[in-house]
Amino acid sequence: MAKPSQNNPGIHVSAPYNPSDRMNPDAWAPLPLADYACHCGQTGTATGTTEVKALVSEYLTHQSSHEDR
Repeated sequence: MAKPSQNNPGIHVSAPYNPSDRMNPDAWAPLPLADYACHCGQTGTATGTTEVKALVSEYLTHQSSHEDR
């Protein structure tokens, strides 16, 4: 998937599955990542569960601000 940009707006979230909690408790668990871009030029990037959740909320709020235009 192409990274979101002003010419390719949208949001991309990557939350890798990590079965290590059962199979290998010592394995490193990758962090979720997210980035977005709006056609107006606003962008955002986040790493980690809490930050990604906040970024998704920010993106949805920002997108709703364009609905009236």
